[in-house]
Amino acid sequence: MLAFNKTAWLIGALSCAFFAVTLFVSSVAMAGDAYYWHQAARHSLCENFPAGNEADGRQLYVSQAARNGATPIFQVSIDENGDATAQLTTVPQAPSWHLGKAGTHLKEGMTYSYGGNEYDVSRRSEDSARHYVHYMFCLTGRGQEIQSQTGAFSWVAASNGSIPDGAIRGFNRAENQYVCRMSWDGGKHPGKLIPASNACFIGYGGGEKASQAYEVLVYRP
Repeated sequence: MLAFNKTAWLIGALSCAFFAVTLFVSSVAMAGDAYYWHQAARHSLCENFPAGNEADGRQLYVSQAARNGATPIFQVSIDENGDATAQLTTVPQAPSWHLGKAGTHLKEGMTYSYGGNEYDVSRRSEDSARHYVHYMFCLTGRGQEIQSQTGAFSWVAASNGSIPDGAIRGFNRAENQYVCRMSWDGGKHPGKLIPASNACFIGYGGGEKASQAYEVLVYRP
């Protein structure tokens, strides 16, 4: 009973955490007067800020998605004879956010890198009722006007985990991810700068690639 109560409490706590993250995204997605994070699904993309390209010229854009996961735990039960039995089960984790790239040519519209692999936005992203949802970097009407007049949004060269002033952050606060891009195999691919790891990470060809030389998206009005 004790193990059950602990598990129930943990599931409840994680559910609250997911709800809090959802509220956070809802507010941040509409924040700012020059840019916002546009809720997209598969190939319904916001295409007013191209951020890179494949080697063949196909456009890539900045986006991010939430990855759900599960933590394995052992539940131990003791019967009336004093025999203990352990059963492996899992409890859901609060989602972790990952910056990546979007494009109309990508299978599900968006990919991100995680743990050495490249993942399509899919049923591991968001909750089961909102498969394939991701959030794209998008300029508002005012942002487009500012960009055309001053070029306030730009890519600044950096390296070894350094973060230029005005760098644009993603939703992941645990890793302090920032929008970056790097050259790879003839293309230029958006991804996530993780300062603690001193590199920009992208998903490519089913794997995760990293570079300590990269560019960071900044906004300097």
